[in-house]
Amino acid sequence: MDATNFEKCVLKNADFRRANFRPIEVYSPEGKKTGQLWSPSLASAIMTDSDMSDAYLKQVNLKGTDFGGVNVTGTKFVGCDMDDGVAEKLTEQGATVEPLPAPAT
Repeated sequence: MDATNFEKCVLKNADFRRANFRPIEVYSPEGKKTGQLWSPSLASAIMTDSDMSDAYLKQVNLKGTDFGGVNVTGTKFVGCDMDDGVAEKLTEQGATVEPLPAPAT
C-alpha cells in the first residue's frame, strides 16, 4: 500500500491486517531520483471498527483520522503525523508509536 491516499475516505470495517503503508521515492521523467518522498495519507479518514492489527505505517499522515473501535494490536506507527493525544491512545490499545529514526551520517 505504498503511498496510498485514503484521505477523507470512509473505511468502516476495513481489513488492513498486516498492511504496509510507507512512502515511495519520486522519480523525474528521466527516471532519476528526485530526493522527494510521496507519503501515504489516511488524513480525516473514518476507520471505525476496522482491523489494522500487525500493520506497519511509516510516515503516514493521520491528522484527523477517526480510529474509533479500530484494532491496532501489534501495529507499528513510525514517524506518522497525528493529532495530539492519538499516539497515547494507540499505545494503550496495543500499538507501538515511534519517531522516525535519525538519518545515518
